[in-house]
Amino acid sequence: MRLYCVGIGPGGGKDLTGRAREVLESVELIVGYATYVDLVRDDFPHAEFLSTGMRGERKRCELALEQASAGRRVAVVCSGDAGVYGMAGLLIELAPAYDDVEVQVVPGVSAANGGAALLGAPLAHDWCCISLSDLLTPWQTIEERLDAAARVGLCVCLYNPASRGRADHLCRACDVLLRHLDPHTVCGVVRNVGRAGESYRVLTLAELRGFQADMLTCVFVGNATTRVVDGRMVTPRGYALDADTRTGGTVPCARGTVPPARVYASEAGRAQVLVFGGTTEGRLLVEWLDARETCDVVACVATEYGASLLDGGGRVTVLRGPLDEATKRRLMDEHDFACIVDATHPYAKHISQSVARLGKDHGVPVVRVRREDCAEGAWTSVRDVGQAARHLANTSGNVLLTTGSKDLATFVDAIPNAAERLYVRVLPVPAAIERTQELGVPTSHVIAMQGPFSAELNAALVRDLRIEYLVTKRSGAVGGFASKVEAAQNCGIELVVIERPCEPQDTAADGSYVVAKLEEAKKLLEDVHGI
Repeated sequence: MRLYCVGIGPGGGKDLTGRAREVLESVELIVGYATYVDLVRDDFPHAEFLSTGMRGERKRCELALEQASAGRRVAVVCSGDAGVYGMAGLLIELAPAYDDVEVQVVPGVSAANGGAALLGAPLAHDWCCISLSDLLTPWQTIEERLDAAARVGLCVCLYNPASRGRADHLCRACDVLLRHLDPHTVCGVVRNVGRAGESYRVLTLAELRGFQADMLTCVFVGNATTRVVDGRMVTPRGYALDADTRTGGTVPCARGTVPPARVYASEAGRAQVLVFGGTTEGRLLVEWLDARETCDVVACVATEYGASLLDGGGRVTVLRGPLDEATKRRLMDEHDFACIVDATHPYAKHISQSVARLGKDHGVPVVRVRREDCAEGAWTSVRDVGQAARHLANTSGNVLLTTGSKDLATFVDAIPNAAERLYVRVLPVPAAIERTQELGVPTSHVIAMQGPFSAELNAALVRDLRIEYLVTKRSGAVGGFASKVEAAQNCGIELVVIERPCEPQDTAADGSYVVAKLEEAKKLLEDVHGI
């Protein structure tokens, strides 16, 4: 006797395939989990129904096998596809005990496929499916699978993201994924796929971490190439786009990965500008270029903070993540940029040198935006992080570091009793906070805040934490340098300033490399380059 295991799709009657409907019309008994049985009950009034509750899977399958062995025409129904977290596997495992019963699996539309269709095309390239339920799989195994998927760049569809008994599983899963993925990685959530109250939303991985999901939610996590196109989530296969095809949007690039070929193509006749940013000046310049409607912009930013300053879409495409030299050169080869703008941080000396070489090698003019200096006062000047750390090693008293997490190890290694003396202000992102934990900074000494900060707030921190040394970079007006100078002077503490590295100061005679302040750079782009 044949026993059918039928995938009814996530929404039941309206999602049934032709084959599934044909089978269910031919049987006399339909068995399944109560919720799934109710999805098809009204569509097949001729049949008898038998249902069990949650965790009654084995009993349900054995009842179906017994009824089929007794000569009845039976179908076991499963939401979505019968072979994707369905009963097909268990039925086949139990069937050998019933010699006269043959199990036939009838495929259906999975929640992964149904949800992906609502979002757009998030699973258009390689992907995997992982359940966050640890009822049958140890959580450690789930974490290992999540880590491996993110590390190799697979898109991930998450089933069973949360329940009353494990409300934090999605948050914990996001923390694992964030080891390898940018917080701005494009994600999507779909609830009640194919059912009443169906809804979906596109969001970032950072936002997903705090999302309140349940058992009716299906979660999609993109990879380094996934982006938003006209509000829809798309993971490109890598097809080359025609020259007049516009793909504006956002392309987050995970650590060590390369953005896909032809991620961006400009409208015919419109100039293209390549901007290396991640700073306030970079944001202001990209907004100015976008508002002029005279060019298309590719903006490259290395950090999540830099990415947060820009919105992709329309005439702006944002590449998020570090780009190696080969990737930068490929970007130049595939685009006809009218000019390159270097609006990176004044302390990112190696990036500015790389951008200068890039322009020279490809014969494209470079405009370096120089950040304006500000503030006068007395402070202790040091040439680099190492000298600042050595200076503090010979002092006593609490230290407030406002130089971020990147160079934190230098201070921790050099300063005696660093865990007691150091207070660290970092951006409120997982990677920065995790770095402080790795280096042994107590959580009570970590201030996760995003600036800018007023002189009053800086002074309040100094007084509350009994700070005697404040360490900063000479970041200029937009970096809040003046407010730190004022706070240090008002509180009577020592300000240790890491001076800017030497960078090109002169404009090349042929105009191939120009150093200019922000407003001067805008005028140059407009008057000289016709943008």
